[in-house]
Amino acid sequence: ILKEEESHLSEMKDALHQEDPEYKTRYAIFQEQEKKNYLKFEQTLLKSVGID
Repeated sequence: ILKEEESHLSEMKDALHQEDPEYKTRYAIFQEQEKKNYLKFEQTLLKSVGID
């Protein structure tokens, strides 16, 4: 499974190295979503602990 993950990661890196604007845009959007999800998760966590 790890080998599969590694090859998937290197595929992603290869795709980034090729100047594919559509891929870069999708990747940037994906990163933005991840950031928002993480911040939401963090806020929920803090609220559940009782810190606002």
